[in-house]
Amino acid sequence: HFTLILDRCLNKLPWEYTSVLRYDSCSRMPSLMFLWSHLQEHFNGKQSDPTPKRDVNAQSLAYILNPGGDLTSTQKRFEQYLQEEESVIGYAKQWKGIVNRAPTPSQFEQALMQNDIFLYMGHGAGEQYLNGDRIRAMKCKNLKLALLMGCSSGKLKEKGDYEPEGMVLNYLVNGHCAMIVANLWDVSAHECDRFTFHYLTSLLSPRASQQNITHFLPAAREACRLKYLMGAAPVCYGVPQMMRLDVDRMDLEKGDEQVVLVGRHGHVEQV
Repeated sequence: HFTLILDRCLNKLPWEYTSVLRYDSCSRMPSLMFLWSHLQEHFNGKQSDPTPKRDVNAQSLAYILNPGGDLTSTQKRFEQYLQEEESVIGYAKQWKGIVNRAPTPSQFEQALMQNDIFLYMGHGAGEQYLNGDRIRAMKCKNLKLALLMGCSSGKLKEKGDYEPEGMVLNYLVNGHCAMIVANLWDVSAHECDRFTFHYLTSLLSPRASQQNITHFLPAAREACRLKYLMGAAPVCYGVPQMMRLDVDRMDLEKGDEQVVLVGRHGHVEQV
């Protein structure tokens, strides 16, 4: 795994999509201090056992889908997909979601504090529903992966002579969110849906169990038709984590086949 520590000029560029790093596990950190604090927070301290303290539970997921009410095609694709996941392979039995309405600040906070995975599919990074100051003040001990799938959700904004700021840093400053996947610039809803769908289905595949979840990002980028305009936009901040699927091995083999069927039926052709 590669960790990139980039300055205020270099962080604007999609280094993860260069030929050297394109197919490797890679993430960003704003400084060595951030990296060190997150390693202490999320990893075992023993050099003989450099693994995360706790795996990401695929059943513990909260999502906010189309909170502005204007991403109707995105809502249609993913609302159906989430229902299929629940009925076909059972992963979504504990998933919690808000669809086609704006969440209250308390609902947004609960989604971050009570789940391992948080999926946001709206405009920006959701700062219009919960500002960065409140996120920094929260103690999200459970949150392991935040997927902020809005335009420029991972962009760091210039602050004159000071270091750039952004919503992704608020999640990192909080200290408990291990990984954030976000976009460096504005993207089309159609292509963003394609990336998100491919990445989610990869995470929910039985093959993802006990795997570094950053390994699935390169394949999700390649799923985009606009490989440089959209495929290069999603980047990962934080330290890598492992996925856990709470099903037995026989169900894994059966579920693996069903996930492929869901993808063909639901969205590969549509998105």
